[in-house]
Amino acid sequence: MRLALVQMNATPDREENVERACRHIEKAADGGADLVVIPEFFNIAYPFYRQSTEIYALAESMEGPSVTRVREAAAGRGVNLIATIYEKEAEGVFFDTSFVFDRSGGFLGRYSKVHPAGPKVSGMERLYYRGGTRFPVFTIDDWKIGISICYDWRFPETARCLTVNGAEIVIMPFASPYTAIWDKGVPFRAWENSIYTATCNHVGQEEDTFFPGDSMVSDPYGEIIAHAGNEEQVIYADLIREVLAEAHAVNGVLRDRRPEVYTALTTPMDRLRHD
Repeated sequence: MRLALVQMNATPDREENVERACRHIEKAADGGADLVVIPEFFNIAYPFYRQSTEIYALAESMEGPSVTRVREAAAGRGVNLIATIYEKEAEGVFFDTSFVFDRSGGFLGRYSKVHPAGPKVSGMERLYYRGGTRFPVFTIDDWKIGISICYDWRFPETARCLTVNGAEIVIMPFASPYTAIWDKGVPFRAWENSIYTATCNHVGQEEDTFFPGDSMVSDPYGEIIAHAGNEEQVIYADLIREVLAEAHAVNGVLRDRRPEVYTALTTPMDRLRHD
């Protein structure tokens, strides 16, 4: 599979952001991509650093203009697509959701970010949307693909749950100004699970925040095989299933894990106290 990550900037002009994403999708298709990934909140400049009820108006459904437009662009070029937006599911119900589409634009499913970030981490996301509750895995062509959105990556349980559920690749859409640890932490997620990982970030100045880019793909040995700089661009990586099999043979963590003794991980925090 040839994976393409679109590293792009977003402005307050939603329509222009969407059209720019479409141009990148077309470029990725010209580059031979099988799957194209665009960043978290590709259609809006990241708004969750401030407190305002006006932010709710930025949310859209899957049937809204942003997802509809990029879905059509990808289908028109025959590529699979993962697109992530601030989703309005119903009145007063919002999520941070990745939508997955096949080469003909068919809807394969959605993943909603499980860990919305709170203050002192990355803005005030918890004020504006709920967290998801599932770690689904999607079949894209003949690959099993999971999704981990932005702050989700800080929780090793996310990538491990996706791996246990069958993921061979974990796609990580981001809107993050904090990438200094990525070159160590994200490849480690790949290595500890014997999977491919791919981060796809915003880049450049957006309102009061600078996004450094640094989108990357890591192989199942924890080696970075594609790495973007700090400019708007599309990067590519060719993923090889035989490498996955070899890595699992070397790294026996799925064989050796002991889920029956990890009950502390699923016990509510207040039950862990010894008063």
